[in-house]
Amino acid sequence: MLHAEGAQIYECQPDAAKQLVWQPREPAAALIDGGNSVGRHYAALHWETVDASTLLWEHKDGSSVKAKIVARVAGRSADDLPWLKFKVMAQTGNGLFYGVTHVQRINTQGGLIRGPCDQAGTYRNVPYSADYVFWRAE
Repeated sequence: MLHAEGAQIYECQPDAAKQLVWQPREPAAALIDGGNSVGRHYAALHWETVDASTLLWEHKDGSSVKAKIVARVAGRSADDLPWLKFKVMAQTGNGLFYGVTHVQRINTQGGLIRGPCDQAGTYRNVPYSADYVFWRAE
């Protein structure tokens, strides 16, 4: 398990009804172990398929996992990001993340945006923290 601290980034975009709403774009967070930064967590927007539900975790040892959301439940409060379960789609390196098949985001604090957005293409960052649990199939 690693702790994460950072921000959830939102972009003001029209929804299916053509109303401007804040859409989640990506997280930008440091992965922390024992008070030390050991990696980063972000969206895989630069990969071959742009999909905000595909996220990446990179460890300083060179290992990484790319995973897609497969389940969600509400956070503890109305201001907390949901708890998520991810299925790993790809991995690299032989470090800490080697063999990881699933990731869970739990213990979220903050990260949900409030209020209207008035101009398409604007961004807002909302601070959040969470714990990420990395599971290996045995």
